[in-house]
This record gives sequence, structure tokens and C-alpha cells, in this order.
Amino acid sequence: MTSVWSYRDALRNGNSKEYAIIVLIGTLFFPIIGLIVYLVIRND
Repeated sequence: MTSVWSYRDALRNGNSKEYAIIVLIGTLFFPIIGLIVYLVIRND
């Protein structure tokens, strides 16, 4: 569930599809750590 949210949020913020797919894969394999890292870097 967090993977889908991260993917959609990355697209909604105007990021490329490639970036969104990397976020999706990162949060699939490392759900908690990947989500925390994404939330930190998404505000940049």
C-alpha cells in the first residue's frame, strides 16, 4: 500500500515516470526505510 501511494505521489509532484518507478521498487523491497527516505527527499 505504501508503495502505490509513493508511486502516485511522485507522479503527482511532477517527477518523471522513471523516478516514480525507482521509488516504487525502493518501497516494495524496503517498505519502512524506503518510505522514510522518500518522505525526506520528496520535499527537496
